[in-house]
Amino acid sequence: HMPASAKLLRCVGSKEKPTTPERVLEGIWEASFVHSGCHGTQDQFNPLDSSLLLRGGKLSISRLIRGRQGSKAVFAYFSACKTAKVDKSSPDQNLTLAAAMIFAGFQSVVGTMWSIYDKDAPLVADKLYEYLFRHGSETAPSPADAAYGLHLAVGELRRRGSPFASRSFILEYK
Repeated sequence: HMPASAKLLRCVGSKEKPTTPERVLEGIWEASFVHSGCHGTQDQFNPLDSSLLLRGGKLSISRLIRGRQGSKAVFAYFSACKTAKVDKSSPDQNLTLAAAMIFAGFQSVVGTMWSIYDKDAPLVADKLYEYLFRHGSETAPSPADAAYGLHLAVGELRRRGSPFASRSFILEYK
């Protein structure tokens, strides 16, 4: 349900031309919306080494933060597993991939607290984007729009019989 606007949609990798951290960073620097559909890993001992796992290498939190601070970015969606996972022993002292995007300038970020089913991520994204872009692409969605859109999306997961999966998706915002 993303608007079919050339200025909104841009793919930074393919099977023929693998996505590298550099290409993703270049795309993120130019974007107000970011959608990531790759795997992720959390490093509890060195959170700045937590990464998105790309075909062309790892993109660490430290590189994301350095490259994006102070931007006017609006929204990021990470369907990667564990992009918002925190250590149970010190939940208030964690830097997750989702939180790093907030620190790097995004207003709101959807992440996941644990592994998700491949079939659930596109359903959540579709329902979320359907709500976010209900007025077209001219109006930037607010964090409140993202929160309500995610609420509707996880409600759809529950309705379809995935109550556990629906609890994984969270929204972080400024």
